[in-house]
Amino acid sequence: MLLYGDSQFEIAGRCAIAQILKQVSRCAAHQINEARGLLIACGELEQGLLDGGFAAREVMRITDLAADYFLDLYRGTSSDLKES
Repeated sequence: MLLYGDSQFEIAGRCAIAQILKQVSRCAAHQINEARGLLIACGELEQGLLDGGFAAREVMRITDLAADYFLDLYRGTSSDLKES
């Protein structure tokens, strides 16, 4: 699967999901750098799916949740990484 429009970078979907799951587990410590990495990984997966012509509605929601979590940490208002 092509990620973020870079034809030199490809990754299997399962590997991309495994990376995201690792990032989620690292976010338990509520560190902004880990949240940033999660947001980037989700965005890359979303972009890769969209570039490949796949439906990405669920991944878009996950990316939105990751963005909300990152912003909450940035603002100092986060408690958990979960859907409200």
